[in-house]
Amino acid sequence: MYDSLRDNSGLSAASIRDDNVIIGVIDRGIWTGHPSFNDSMLTPAPERWKGICKSGPNFPESSCNRKIIGARAFWNGHRAKLEGIAVSTNAVGQAKGVVNRARIVVYKVCWNTGFPESDILVAMDQAVADGVDIIS
Repeated sequence: MYDSLRDNSGLSAASIRDDNVIIGVIDRGIWTGHPSFNDSMLTPAPERWKGICKSGPNFPESSCNRKIIGARAFWNGHRAKLEGIAVSTNAVGQAKGVVNRARIVVYKVCWNTGFPESDILVAMDQAVADGVDIIS
């Protein structure tokens, strides 16, 4: 955890300039072919990183690199829920980096037919256990 967060002085651009910031994105997934996921200027993931890169449909393990250091999908709550909440038009757009050298971890919890709160909570718990600094 960064000292600026511990002493309540807030998160500033100066406090997150290095390449050891790990951002956990809880969302519908990512398109790994985008140039913003280029890892050519990055060193290996920080030693404190405890997560994994789990393959899934349209996401081979090789999609992870030194920028995208982890990926997981959560759907047990989704399967258990009889009715989903449609999210196909919510949050459409592109996320662009705040810190070019930040590490990204993707926690997929949103599906075409819904995103149960139980899957979101499991993903948040996993992000904390994995060592994520910022959850988005």
